[in-house]
Amino acid sequence: DLGTRSVLVASGLYRNQSRIDARNGAGGLAFGFSPTKHLTIWTEGDAQFRHGEPGAPAYTLLNETSFEVFRGIWLKFSPQLRTDFGAGSGGVVRMLFEANLLPRTHWNLDVSYYRDKSRVNDIVTKIFLAQLHLYL
Repeated sequence: DLGTRSVLVASGLYRNQSRIDARNGAGGLAFGFSPTKHLTIWTEGDAQFRHGEPGAPAYTLLNETSFEVFRGIWLKFSPQLRTDFGAGSGGVVRMLFEANLLPRTHWNLDVSYYRDKSRVNDIVTKIFLAQLHLYL
């Protein structure tokens, strides 16, 4: 038994002004832990800054919880919030549901369902995505 494992990650990015974009940057803090070998929990907060944008930076907050229901089959749930530059009340609320088949070979399959809801006008977008990954 490996016991509980945890990790804390801080990140940052700075880009100076260019001909096509204003000076901008981003910073984030994330914490992940695994209380058992079949459960992982990841929580993250990020902020994006752009020189010349009035108001608040754009924020992204998310949690990702994954559970191995059977050897190599993981189910994931991830609520997410993304705000717009200058408007903390704008942006998108996303719910992600995903199943991953990881057969411990040279491929894996991800099937995802995204439900995005605008915080400004209540428009809902639904996306179904299936991905096959091959490792050579």
